[in-house]
Amino acid sequence: TMGDIISIQTDVAEHVARSLMVELLPNHHSEIERASASDTIAYEDYLKGRYYWNKRTEDGFTKALKYFQTAIEHAPGYAPAYAGLADVYQISGFYSSVPPKQAFVKAEVAIKKALEINPTFAEAYSSMAYGKLLYEWDFAGAEKAFQHSLELNPNNVTGHYWYALFLAAMERSDEALAQIRLASELD
Repeated sequence: TMGDIISIQTDVAEHVARSLMVELLPNHHSEIERASASDTIAYEDYLKGRYYWNKRTEDGFTKALKYFQTAIEHAPGYAPAYAGLADVYQISGFYSSVPPKQAFVKAEVAIKKALEINPTFAEAYSSMAYGKLLYEWDFAGAEKAFQHSLELNPNNVTGHYWYALFLAAMERSDEALAQIRLASELD
């Protein structure tokens, strides 16, 4: 069953970390536990939402939105689904498939909910940073949120990618290249 798969994934991840003598950061361990304890249907819907979000098409965004909303219906306390919603709104607004101001407001609500559920959820801080960059033009706030996100989860691919875009916009090319290379390696 899907529940068994999640349990096995958790066991394998912890075993690999122990065998490599690597200690998981406290917030990563709690995310592993949270994912394995939450509704398996919500987790499946979340993964499907991310799949469609990554297509970066209007149809993909529509499907991603549906899957994230369904995940939230199954598990209202599942922070990743809210961060997924925020990311759909952010990119939809950027591509103008949704009016940018409307998209930003919806993204902000989803980010706040994700952080209310889990104040250390790195992906929510990445979404927050992206919104500060694109919609608020709060460059100092964006950088601070990106850095906080990457401190919480150094393996956050989207966080590194978006931070690279930020650094490029700030004309910090060497740092941007380092971030995009890291995002590529992690991905």
